[in-house]
Amino acid sequence: MRNLDFEARVVCAIAESCPDRIVKGSTALPALEAMRAELVTSCLLKMAMFSLGIQSMAEMGQPGGAGTPLQSLEAVPASLLGLSVSYALDAAPRNGEGLIEVFGLVDHVDELELTFGRIVIDSALVEEIRRVAATPRPTAGIAEGAQ
Repeated sequence: MRNLDFEARVVCAIAESCPDRIVKGSTALPALEAMRAELVTSCLLKMAMFSLGIQSMAEMGQPGGAGTPLQSLEAVPASLLGLSVSYALDAAPRNGEGLIEVFGLVDHVDELELTFGRIVIDSALVEEIRRVAATPRPTAGIAEGAQ
């Protein structure tokens, strides 16, 4: 059985450990904080799914094919999803300052879909990632004081 909360936590742990910042206009945020935005999360998940070849599997959801898009996405283990999101963060287009640009990311995903076809992602997973990304995390001082 699929556990969206666990999958979202894996993705958010990867984003939290990412040293890159994501910029839109004059605002640059750490990757985890930027994943509160649906656009950023959706684009990174689409790049992640593309890196796994999921868009091809989703298109085979016809009689005799690999299954429906949702079944194909559910077949991805959380660990592999985490690795693919790590790849997406590494491969995301950057500006001259080395920052991931939101609009560059959108353009890159649009080009992938134009070239290779629609990349299906699970909107429930996107929402769960956004929820987990927005959940406050304890600071080191609080965690150390609790021990």
